[in-house]
Amino acid sequence: MAILMFGIMILLIFTGAPVFVAMGAGCASFIMTQDSISLVGIANNLFRGVNSFTLMAVPFYLLTGELMNSGGTTRRIMDLAQAAVGQFRGGLAHVNILSSTVMAGMSGSASADAATTSVILIPEMVEKGYPKPFSAAVTACSAVIGPVIPPSINMLIFASVASVSVGKMFVAGILPGIVICIYEMIVTWFIAKRRNYGVVTKFSWKQFLHALKRGFLPLLTPVIIMGGILFGWYTPTEAAVAAALYAGILGFIYHEITWKDIPGIILRTTSLTATTMIIVAASNVMGWVAALDSVPQKLLSFFLAATSSKAVVIAILILFYLAIGLVMDGVAITLLTVPIVMPLINSYGIDPIYFGVVMVVALMIGQITPPVGMVMYITTSITKVGLGSFMREAMPYLFALFGALITMALLPNAVVWLPNLLIR
Repeated sequence: MAILMFGIMILLIFTGAPVFVAMGAGCASFIMTQDSISLVGIANNLFRGVNSFTLMAVPFYLLTGELMNSGGTTRRIMDLAQAAVGQFRGGLAHVNILSSTVMAGMSGSASADAATTSVILIPEMVEKGYPKPFSAAVTACSAVIGPVIPPSINMLIFASVASVSVGKMFVAGILPGIVICIYEMIVTWFIAKRRNYGVVTKFSWKQFLHALKRGFLPLLTPVIIMGGILFGWYTPTEAAVAAALYAGILGFIYHEITWKDIPGIILRTTSLTATTMIIVAASNVMGWVAALDSVPQKLLSFFLAATSSKAVVIAILILFYLAIGLVMDGVAITLLTVPIVMPLINSYGIDPIYFGVVMVVALMIGQITPPVGMVMYITTSITKVGLGSFMREAMPYLFALFGALITMALLPNAVVWLPNLLIR
C-alpha cells in the first residue's frame, strides 16, 4: 500500500501542490485504507517531527543569513575576495565563486547566497563586460556551495534525521566545499582564457590587507560557530544562537542595520522557517507511515538480494538522488528518504557521515537544473535571463559539480578524515 501513498504524493507534486500537502494527502490515503490506524496519528507525528532541540538551530541559522545580508557583511566579503583573486583572468567570476564559498560559512543557504550575489555582484560583472547569462550561471553554481560548507541547514537536518553528530556533519562539509570551489575556479579559468575575459585588478598587498581588515570581523562568524562546537563550549543549536547574535551586533557596528529593520528581518526569517518546518513535520508523518508498511525492510531486502557491493549501492543511491533532486526540494528529499535509506546504509557498513555529504552534494546539483531548481529560478528571475541561455552557460559548471561529486564518492576516507580527526 505504500505504492499508493508515494504515487499520490508524486502526482500532487507534479500538479503543483505544495510538498507538505502532497505528503499529507499521500499519508492520509494510506491510513484510510487501514482499519487499525487512526488519523490522529498524523497530528501526533506532525508535532513529533518538529519537537527537536537540534532543529531549533534552523531559524537561528536563517536569521544569521538575513542579518549578514542586511548588515553590510556581504559587501565586505566580496571586497576581500576581489583583493585576493581579482588578479586572475576572469577575475570577477573568481570573486563570485570565492565570495559564495566564504559566505557559505555564515548563512548555510544556497538561496540566500544566490539572491544576495545576484543583486550585488552580477550588475558589476555585466558592467565590466561579462555576459549576463554567464554571470547568472556562475552565481547560481557557486551558491550551491552554501549547503555544503558549515553551518549547513541541509547537513543539520540530515544529522537530526539520521541521528548522527551535527558537529561531524558540519566538519565533513569543509573539504568537499573547498573541492567544489577549486573545480569551479578551474572551469572559470579555462572559460576566461578562451573568451579573453580580463582581470579586475592587479594584486596589491596594501589593498588585500585593507580588505582583510574590513572583512576580519565577518570572517570570525564561522570561527565562532565551528570553534565553539569543536571546543565543546556550546551545542550546534546554541552555536546558531551565538552566530545570530554576533551577526546582529556586526550590523549595528557597521551602521547597516537599524532597529526599524529588525521587524522585516524577523518576518523574512519566520517565513523561511515556517516553510522549512512544515515540510519537516509532514515528512515525519510519511516516515512513520512508511515504517508501518515496512518500507525500509523491503528496500533492504531488495538490495541485499541484488548486490553485495558497497560501491554499487553508493552508485545507485547517487543516481537516485540526482534524479529525484530534479523534481523536489533537497530538504524535503532528505526528510522523506533518509529514514528509509539509513537501515540500508548501516547494513552495508557505509559511513553515514560520508553518505550524508555525498547525498547533500548530489541534491544541490538539482538546485540549478530544471524543472524545480530553486537557485536557478532565483538567479534568472533577478537577472531576467532565459532558462535556455542560463543552462548553456551553466553546463561547464555542472560538469565541475559532477566531478566533485565523483571525487567524493571515490574517496570516502578523505571525506571523513577531518571530522574523525577533530571530533571523537
